[in-house]
Amino acid sequence: KANKLMYIDQDAFQHLPSLRYLLISNTGLRFLPVVQKVHSFQKVLLDIQDNINIRTIERNSFMGLSSESVILWLNKNGIQEIENHAFNGTYLDELNLSDNQNLEKLPNDVFQGANGPVVLDISRTKISFLPGHGLELIKKLRARSTYNLRKLPDLSKFRSLIEANFTYPSHCC
Repeated sequence: KANKLMYIDQDAFQHLPSLRYLLISNTGLRFLPVVQKVHSFQKVLLDIQDNINIRTIERNSFMGLSSESVILWLNKNGIQEIENHAFNGTYLDELNLSDNQNLEKLPNDVFQGANGPVVLDISRTKISFLPGHGLELIKKLRARSTYNLRKLPDLSKFRSLIEANFTYPSHCC
């Protein structure tokens, strides 16, 4: 465990053209590390989990991470707020926000400027509605035990949807 790690310098991750995987887990960080200067030419999996003090995902947080697609595993953090345009400038292959138990909403323009996500997991969050924009490329949607989610956007917003997993009775039929 690195729970005594409280700070990562904003220039710690820069000019890493071969980066494919970065794991930051069980730290005392209060803010997402700055990854906009990574500039990888590879598909990147950014795995930031079990960081209970990270509360906010700011706009443009992942812009510049990769010129290829990105997979963002941001599960089991303390995320409470995600700003509009948070994923701007990314080819968002997968976004896992599961187990951020205090996350209540995805703002309407959260995916504005992003290509994707293709897979979205909001399981075990308090999200009560999905944004009206940016759902067109979602192929897999997971919302297991997302009890506050009682209504979905019009099905025409999910043009690519192949698979959806819900475990709350009102999501049925």
